[in-house]
Amino acid sequence: MSTTRFLRLPEVCNITGLSKGGIYKLIRESKFPPPVKLTERSSGWPDDLVMLWADARKSDLGRGEQPKGGAKC
Repeated sequence: MSTTRFLRLPEVCNITGLSKGGIYKLIRESKFPPPVKLTERSSGWPDDLVMLWADARKSDLGRGEQPKGGAKC
């Protein structure tokens, strides 16, 4: 059985290299998984979804797309 770990925004920024604004922009464009509400005042991203997104970006590099840098959270 796999245990899902929820990542908070600073960790998602660190893993993806995206800024807070960049993450939320991609969410609005349906290009990044939205956070899950954990409590009334906190949200997090399932680690497996963030890693799937990151792995898909790696495969984009294999097709000649260049990585885009971003500011940290």
